[in-house]
Amino acid sequence: MEVPVRPWTRRTLGLLVGALILVGFAIRLYAIGRQSINADQAVVGLMAEQILKGHLSAFYWGQNYGGGEPYLVAGMFAIFGGSTLSLGLTPVLLDLIAALLLWRIGRRLFGPWVGICAALLFWIWPEVYIWQSTIEYGFRWFVLDLGLAALLFALRCLDERASRRWWEFALLGLFLGAGWWGSPEIMYFALPIVGFLIYRMVRDRLRLRIRDVSIAMFSAVLGAGVWIWTNVHSHLASLRAGVQPDNSVLSHFKTLVEHALPLLLGIQLRASGVWLFGVATGSFVTAIAILAAIALLVILLRRGEAVLLVFFCLLAPIVYVISPFTWYWSDGRYGLFLAPATSLLVIVGVREGARYLPRIAQRYARLRRVTLGERQLTAGAVFVGLLLTFWAGTQIAPYHPNGVASTGSASWTSWRSDPEAGFHVVANRLEADGIHDVYAGYWVAYPLMFAANSTLTASDISYVRSPALLDSVARSSAPAWLLLDPSKYRLGVALTGVSLMDPSCAAKSDRCLTSHELTHYLVRLHIGYRTFKVSPFVAIVPDRKISPAAISRWYHLRPAYRLPH
Repeated sequence: MEVPVRPWTRRTLGLLVGALILVGFAIRLYAIGRQSINADQAVVGLMAEQILKGHLSAFYWGQNYGGGEPYLVAGMFAIFGGSTLSLGLTPVLLDLIAALLLWRIGRRLFGPWVGICAALLFWIWPEVYIWQSTIEYGFRWFVLDLGLAALLFALRCLDERASRRWWEFALLGLFLGAGWWGSPEIMYFALPIVGFLIYRMVRDRLRLRIRDVSIAMFSAVLGAGVWIWTNVHSHLASLRAGVQPDNSVLSHFKTLVEHALPLLLGIQLRASGVWLFGVATGSFVTAIAILAAIALLVILLRRGEAVLLVFFCLLAPIVYVISPFTWYWSDGRYGLFLAPATSLLVIVGVREGARYLPRIAQRYARLRRVTLGERQLTAGAVFVGLLLTFWAGTQIAPYHPNGVASTGSASWTSWRSDPEAGFHVVANRLEADGIHDVYAGYWVAYPLMFAANSTLTASDISYVRSPALLDSVARSSAPAWLLLDPSKYRLGVALTGVSLMDPSCAAKSDRCLTSHELTHYLVRLHIGYRTFKVSPFVAIVPDRKISPAAISRWYHLRPAYRLPH
């Protein structure tokens, strides 16, 4: 039962909640200026610009999933204009919506105080997801919001004490269907909802009207309409995930325990995997957290309390380990869907622990004066989360590709008013020389095009997100080839934040086309060319067009294909 709150206390709590919300916003706004956007983020910006021009895409360019969020980015661009700031603000606002939804879910399951504390904890902890909430990758924050909204409406629709309305079932189906369009990762939420439905029907003899079920199913189909339409014309291409480096379930489970969960708890640093308090302490805390979570879930299930949360916590790890993509852990993106439940479990666990303090105090005389209650301890958990976030931020070292320091490094220790300034200089120099179409490396082409506000058209020759962009460059009368100047390697790393800047390479195992090889190829075929420096690159403009496919075959480069992420 919730303890009444005095008016002055309520005002104080309101100020503290408002302060934490502002702190979360301030941290995120500060993070947006940390580094220039990478190619994957730039693609979302380019998609948004094309959407505003009427060129619509069902999915993230170059893959058969990942829809919806670029349209929200387009809305932000329409209001604030296309920029790195407005691109980064989109996931920030989606993260805020997720926190609000978690507040409503926690309030419905455990009461107002737990809902507020869980939402605040999720908003300011852990560091990895504060960072992720400023990075626009095209679909995951959109899917997270839809999944949380579906959980909230599932609680409403399957609660016999509430007056169930037809539109609530419609929204439940619509959220799940649109989430499927966004990403198959909506299964993190769909499976627990189905399990909860079966539980209620078997244990509590829940009865649903055929009309409500039909409305929910129709709305789900409507929400997934874009996905269905596209896959009818692509022979269900979205169901083929493609080859991944590691599809072992045991390996993914190991990754979950050794990296994903510690990242969720804020005791391991992203990218490096360094433990915040040492390997032994971190491993111990992770083990204790897992055991405590299991004990808490058993308690909740025995009480019949928050059963939907129990189903989520039991099924979400299974979805994680069977996902073909979760071999990759370093930036935490695949653990995002577990973060809201983690915050809720922490707050509920602290609350349950607070209820046992009086019993412990009775056994030990020195503890009998303990006056900390549920509210104080749960609020303390929120501030501990904030401290962990700040501590992690001070411990993250800048990323140095191949040991070279980079001004675009992913750390909290540097800030630039214009993180795209370097790409603006390159774009302006190319345009001043009459260049409007460019072949460039994957990690260069799309950020360059976004920085130029699409006045340049750029594409890689192998890692192709948009065949239309590659075709546009290929049709140009005088496309330039933008390659790294070997003498400016360190400057190139500082500009892009990566070490792979030449065409045809986006991963360490790839064969890159170098400026020396391109000029050698042109000389061998007796094709004239002109070059000019665009630091840290060299632009090579052949006198006549050359085929990217031909040069790829000549140097045994990777054939052109679309790159999933």
